[in-house]
Amino acid sequence: MAKLVIDEKLVGKRLDEALFSSGAAPSRSKVQSLIKDGAVLVNDKVETFDVPDTKFNHSMYFYGKLETAGTLTILRGTSPYCGGRFIIDPSKITVVAGNVTTEYEHGLSLSDFILVNINIVESIAKITLTTKDGMFVQDGITFHGSRDDIKLSVTDGEFTDCRMTWTSRDLDKDIYVFGDSYLDYWPKQAKKLGYGNALFDGFSGRSSAKAYKSLVEFTSFRLPRIMIWGMGLTNNGDIDEIDKTWLSYANKFIDFCEQNNIEPIFVTIPNTETRNNSYKNAWIRESGYRYVDVCKAIGADESTSWYPGLIGKDKSHPSTKGAIVIAQTFADAVPELKDVDKTN
Repeated sequence: MAKLVIDEKLVGKRLDEALFSSGAAPSRSKVQSLIKDGAVLVNDKVETFDVPDTKFNHSMYFYGKLETAGTLTILRGTSPYCGGRFIIDPSKITVVAGNVTTEYEHGLSLSDFILVNINIVESIAKITLTTKDGMFVQDGITFHGSRDDIKLSVTDGEFTDCRMTWTSRDLDKDIYVFGDSYLDYWPKQAKKLGYGNALFDGFSGRSSAKAYKSLVEFTSFRLPRIMIWGMGLTNNGDIDEIDKTWLSYANKFIDFCEQNNIEPIFVTIPNTETRNNSYKNAWIRESGYRYVDVCKAIGADESTSWYPGLIGKDKSHPSTKGAIVIAQTFADAVPELKDVDKTN
């Protein structure tokens, strides 16, 4: 395993540092990279840096000089649902995605230096490995690593002058969407409709606290013009009053948006057999802010079974038809989601 020795002056530097140091923060300039360098990897555990959770599009880049060739592991998350790792040894690249492990012979000699470029688009990765011996490229790799810290480790080797870069091409979007497991469903349908012009950040089981943490991390790079808060499914249901934790983070979301000249948009939360969200939805509808009325669109105001055919087998999430209805509801309520390169 590996230990990361970091020059603290370089840790977490953003490309927009000049804007922040000059008092111009926060900024809407298109800043897309987080870089850490000045590191040495030796045989001990490494945790490099915290990066925001990323639903669809992101890239990782590693450079290091090889003092002694060993096995390099680049890990992004440990959950089978949203974690994965690339393991690069002197003969092959091993990719672990959930319970699936795939090996690729790279045929390169690892000496002097190593460059690794990993680009992930909607759970499909392309890796480019470059050494002084040449270049190896493999695409079409299933890879779910999109949440939690990036961790580096080296076994039986030592790398110096290391640099790790994380970026997401969605950071320059004008809309950031934060949510829970529902973002496993409707954004894919919205993209098919031509309404995917946003940064999407949402995962199963996610709490409002974790979503807000990711919001703060994303907006440290760049401020969007609109943010959509789609949390609530994993909060406690409303019994005799609105869930206080949900309300607390809804108000934090409003405060953040108002302090930074961002338009906040809420999303009503479907009622299900196990959770009543009526108080939350009443608050959203009476808040005075723009909102996407998903609950009404799918019939979850009238029945916890929703309109026929729209709820999934688990009785909590939408079916494919339900996801399409939700995507169309978002397209109607937030037309700014329309892709800029779509003409129809």
